[in-house]
Amino acid sequence: MKSEDQEVMKVGLYLNEIGTNGVAKLMFSDGNVSGISLSEQVNILQIQNLTLPEDGEKPATRDEHIAVALMIPLAKFATKFARDDSKTKITIFEEAWMLTNTGQGHKLIKEMLRTGRSLRSAVYIITQSTLDYNRPDIKEGIGTKFAFKAKTAEEAGNIIEFLGLEDNEANHKMLKNLREGQCIMEDMYGRTAKIQTDVLFNEWVNAFNTKENDKGRAETEEAFM
Repeated sequence: MKSEDQEVMKVGLYLNEIGTNGVAKLMFSDGNVSGISLSEQVNILQIQNLTLPEDGEKPATRDEHIAVALMIPLAKFATKFARDDSKTKITIFEEAWMLTNTGQGHKLIKEMLRTGRSLRSAVYIITQSTLDYNRPDIKEGIGTKFAFKAKTAEEAGNIIEFLGLEDNEANHKMLKNLREGQCIMEDMYGRTAKIQTDVLFNEWVNAFNTKENDKGRAETEEAFM
């Protein structure tokens, strides 16, 4: 910004402006902020507030351009993390449907599913609907599947197709009547059954409770991280 070259100064001013406003500050800084590191045991990369273009669409607004630009280094970091075959790792994609909106995100999940086993890297895909990943290039790479209660007949049909169950009234009824903590599981051998999860500690229930305004939830999460 202090350069005598006007063009260089303009670039500096522009980077400073986008690096101090909005989500772009996740990528640019003046050097006083520590970046993400592969040396940490747990890394959380949040993309919740990124304004991503719709699937197949090019970014049109400034926010969308910044969001897509941010996805590139985030995807590269996740890939670098997964490719360290000296350690056993888990990569969890929470609300994974957001990644389908960008080519980088979709490519990242496909690559990690295909190479994860050989690199000792487990991949967990968590999404609200099986329809988001009910496609051959994704679901064939998933070894174990869990599907929880279906609220609509359409959603039950998507789950049945995703798990390869027989499309009949009994299975539709079973999926719509699952109780809290119950789900349908398909293991790596293709065996499918209804299971009941058993939470060992009440602290875990409190830590993952998203239904109530529990002020102590964050403290509980930190205590067990």
